[in-house]
Amino acid sequence: MQIRMERAAAYLKDSPETKIYEIGEKLGFVSTKHFISVFKKYYGVSPTTYQKEQRES
Repeated sequence: MQIRMERAAAYLKDSPETKIYEIGEKLGFVSTKHFISVFKKYYGVSPTTYQKEQRES
């Protein structure tokens, strides 16, 4: 799971045009809701918030 989350973070940082559901699908998550839930548990913020923070920094 750690590798999947690190890849998700990299996609969010490096490819801001990629949709959240597309990243979840690429990483093998069946539902976007589950992907967002796991990401939030791992990083403490939603993928959208993480992506915004990365753009601002």
